[in-house]
Amino acid sequence: MNWFSTDLGQKVLLLSGQHLKLTFLAMLIAVAIAVPIGLLLTRFKNQIVVNSCLGLLNVTQTIPSLALIALVMVLLKLAGLSTIGVLPGVVALVIYALLPIVQNTYTGVKQVDPSLVEVAKAMGMTPGSILKKVEIPLALPSIMVGIRISTVWTIGMATLVSLIGAGGLGDLIFSGIRTVRDDYILAGAVPAAIMALLADWLLNLVQRLLNTNAKAKIIKTVLIILLLLASTLVLYKYLFTKDIGTVGIRSGFESEFLVRPDGLPGLLNHYGFKLDHSPTHLDASLMYQACRDKSVDLICGYGTDGRIDAFNLIILEDDKKFFPPYYAAPLIREQTIQEYPQLRETLIELGGKISMGRMQKMNYAAVREKDPLSIENIARQFLNEEGVTPTNKLSLIDVRPIRIGSKSFTEQNILAEIMAQWIEIKLGYPVERKFNLGGTMICLQALQAGDLDIYNEYTGTGLVNILKMPVIADPTSSFQKVKTEFYERWKLIWLEPFGFNNTYTLTMRKEHAQKLKIKSISDLKSFFEKIK
Repeated sequence: MNWFSTDLGQKVLLLSGQHLKLTFLAMLIAVAIAVPIGLLLTRFKNQIVVNSCLGLLNVTQTIPSLALIALVMVLLKLAGLSTIGVLPGVVALVIYALLPIVQNTYTGVKQVDPSLVEVAKAMGMTPGSILKKVEIPLALPSIMVGIRISTVWTIGMATLVSLIGAGGLGDLIFSGIRTVRDDYILAGAVPAAIMALLADWLLNLVQRLLNTNAKAKIIKTVLIILLLLASTLVLYKYLFTKDIGTVGIRSGFESEFLVRPDGLPGLLNHYGFKLDHSPTHLDASLMYQACRDKSVDLICGYGTDGRIDAFNLIILEDDKKFFPPYYAAPLIREQTIQEYPQLRETLIELGGKISMGRMQKMNYAAVREKDPLSIENIARQFLNEEGVTPTNKLSLIDVRPIRIGSKSFTEQNILAEIMAQWIEIKLGYPVERKFNLGGTMICLQALQAGDLDIYNEYTGTGLVNILKMPVIADPTSSFQKVKTEFYERWKLIWLEPFGFNNTYTLTMRKEHAQKLKIKSISDLKSFFEKIK
């Protein structure tokens, strides 16, 4: 069987194409901006101005990639533009790609032998002609080095912009990290690496050919034609055409939901329908805002997220009972319990103390726009409500810190912080916090390796995603199954669940759902069947 005909193979082909388009469009714009800036800087005699401009561009390289993406989103929001999709992704990539091209363009022109410029002036050539016929041709190898460096960087960074719905191979990488799928990680990382190596090799070949005068004019002409043709096609694609699916319902899902058997694939199979277009890949923290702001119409929400009510969203009824129960509970190493005998009973005291409504309020308190609370304050409020407060200055026992981890979303951080403070106050053990880890696979492997002692896991994730077992709808049976299997396989122990069920949901804007008369997932199926 041809691997590329499989579902994963088709995804690799589709996302590789998206990755190439993102990279090409970003580089096309970056070159169009950076080369003129580099040439302009060569005309300034004041070196302070030049150094200031290069220093400003250098700042973009010191900002962490994810921080740069977040900054671009903020700026686009202030400008009233879309904060998800191709636009913010390309803007971030362009900013990241500018420095090497500007720097090498400036350096290449400044290194041209001054005597050649003087000869050209003596021949009566204008400054424009000197630039075009003397300086740029001689600086071209240096300019190409800058373009090579930027292209490789851009291919790598393009994996990150998938978090804001720009597409590309990052969709597979992040899906693999969060769903314990090594094949997805490799299917995203390997093509991206090959793409970077090929781009570097091709641009290096072009650079060497440009150094041979006999072929220079032909190569330049071919390159210009190809660039113009490709830029026309790409810009037309992104700026002047619309996705035909946008006439229906535009969906945006986080990476885990797109590949989990208890996520989109299983849901579509269970209800027997297809979406009217490919869903946008979004980071979990952006989905609700994107739905509220009408960038997408349908998201995979979480039952305990307070933004569902706050953003006037509505949960579609799972009328055919597809989604399994997702009860959150501490997952702990047996060796840790042996090392800290009192720890087990102390954490069991948290069992059943957090209702669905209580978790929703805590989640919303952390993300609300007005006066958001830190997770430390949320956890402290919870402990105060439970009557657990330090009577004096916290005094910690001199033992190895207990390492508590969490995945990279708000609810996980809150639960982990509650456990951390609970342990510090009730037992006096020091706690080392390792929050915002990449996903299920990272947390689980760290726990198995002994790099973590505890993290919060969900019964549905443990059953379907980690154990690769069929869905068990009964909450008690599901919990008992994961409890038994985890201990037998890895000596990992599930403690009592906190008390709430953070199940997956399909969520829409309330007014949009009412307009389309969609109340349940079956209604959603009927809608898609009507618009075919």
